[in-house]
Amino acid sequence: MSLFSSLIPAYFSNTRSYVESVPAALSPISRYIGSKTQSLPAMIVHPLLGRLNHLTAPIAGYHKTMRPLEPEEATAYIRPISVAVTSWGNDTSWIEPLQLRRIAPNELGLEDALKQISGSIEAKETCIFDSQSLLKAIIVEDLTCDTLFIAFGAMRSSFSELNLTEAGKKEIAKRQQWDIAQELLGYRSELFAEAEKVFLTIAACPRLEDKKLHLVGQCLGGGLAQYVALKQCVSATCLNTLALGAGLQQAIGDKKLMRADSYVTHISAKDDYISDTKHVWIADSTLSCMGVRTPGNFGRRFVIPSAYTNMYETHDYFLGSVMQHIGYTVRTKPGELDEWVVRKAIDSDVSKQT
Repeated sequence: MSLFSSLIPAYFSNTRSYVESVPAALSPISRYIGSKTQSLPAMIVHPLLGRLNHLTAPIAGYHKTMRPLEPEEATAYIRPISVAVTSWGNDTSWIEPLQLRRIAPNELGLEDALKQISGSIEAKETCIFDSQSLLKAIIVEDLTCDTLFIAFGAMRSSFSELNLTEAGKKEIAKRQQWDIAQELLGYRSELFAEAEKVFLTIAACPRLEDKKLHLVGQCLGGGLAQYVALKQCVSATCLNTLALGAGLQQAIGDKKLMRADSYVTHISAKDDYISDTKHVWIADSTLSCMGVRTPGNFGRRFVIPSAYTNMYETHDYFLGSVMQHIGYTVRTKPGELDEWVVRKAIDSDVSKQT
């Protein structure tokens, strides 16, 4: 099979369904072939798929626009969001008032299995942490049902596990920013593969085998949760989510990406510079129309108003925006919510509905 004849079917496919047929030798190129929206090449070859005004119409699994999440709906996400906050600095006061309890990984007998993943990973009292890759995960049990939350830490969540100077923190941040940039450019980050292996290790734990798993994460943690959820077909709530680049999309596969709505829910604060990327819409739409695979978040997408004017606060303090959205101040903690709101948050918890 010639190089040209191998690329043609992949390039002109509507949703990347032929990408895996490209020879392995072309894999560095093939990861960029295909579009998460309708593309011009697809419409030329498949004229019955849509009209010109549907040139960038989203395909199943990907949604260009986000639906506003009403305050009543947002209450159902308070518990998963609070779990994500806990993964930042290991402060369980964010979850305990919501009938949630953090499980100590070092009491689950996971050490040997985790060491098979990485020699630098530990099952600690507070979390699972890899001092080399900086992967962090916490395990939280729902005391009202059989749900188990697994939350992946965001960028800089590793600071709570390392004794760092300010200079050291800056170096860690730069390293993570470089890893994220490579992921968005289409490289398959080993961090995402490690997150999947950690998830499978937790899922295989005999003490947790009857639990229904729900993944959570914000920013980088949201990207990790999205990736693992799509690969393993489990539910996830992802906040201000880092998009998946071409390489990770290819690793997940078209069929699973197309079913993303069944598993993954994204919530963004309006104008979040990571997940609500209006500033790159023209470039992204142009490349997608040309049949080029670009970064994207797959699954249901919602947006809430940001409580902040600073772009970094909008991204980092997601729970503050949620609290304001449901009628409280940005500094309200779950323990300060009215009792009826806590009850509603527990009863309507989205993890119980998926």
